[in-house]
Amino acid sequence: MRCLAIMLLSISTSPILAQKNINKLVEELEKRDNIKVSLVTNRNPQTRGITNQIKTFSATDENMLNELVKAFEKDEEYTRTAMKEAKKTNGIHVVEYTYIFTSEEGNYNYSLESSSKTKGKFELTIIFNPSRKKKEKE
Repeated sequence: MRCLAIMLLSISTSPILAQKNINKLVEELEKRDNIKVSLVTNRNPQTRGITNQIKTFSATDENMLNELVKAFEKDEEYTRTAMKEAKKTNGIHVVEYTYIFTSEEGNYNYSLESSSKTKGKFELTIIFNPSRKKKEKE
């Protein structure tokens, strides 16, 4: 019985921990002045509940870009789906990551794009789609 309780606790906490490294940097980005942030919220016209939210962070900061790449690498094992492409063409290094995490709240889609041609410029996009259960409550 004790094993079952431990397993249930680990299942319920794992979605929270799934993208912990990325979320830690997102919190830091939200506090900075040199970051461009845009937020789009779509709502159901009848219920006014959120159908999805898109938050985008844009900046030029090579150190932060390196930290984001490390965070994506650390959190990869917790994804439902992980797509990544890092390529070097004509001396230009392009990094593209797209990770999907699933929790009781819904699906989180994290995308990171950057090119060495732009010297540390990156765009991080987070798309949140609430679960059907959460949508029905609202």
